Amino acid sequence: MSGYGKINPRHLKGMPKSHRSFFRRKGTRRGAKLDWEKAGKIRTALAQGASDESLAAEYKVSVDAIGAIRRGTTWRIPGR
Repeated sequence: MSGYGKINPRHLKGMPKSHRSFFRRKGTRRGAKLDWEKAGKIRTALAQGASDESLAAEYKVSVDAIGAIRRGTTWRIPGR
């Protein structure tokens, strides 16, 4: 679905609160454990041979989250 930012607030009435907050955030992640700076540090550490498990423990995220950064699935540098 595209156009989440163009939702009429009246259309959210009656929708569960968890769904309403998704549409109002417009793609931002409140309480995210990582940011662009940390993702960059993780990328650098991975390039230097650090394991996914050690980085996951250090940044308190899942091993899958580190793997997604390594693969470029999340926190991808624009243009790469």
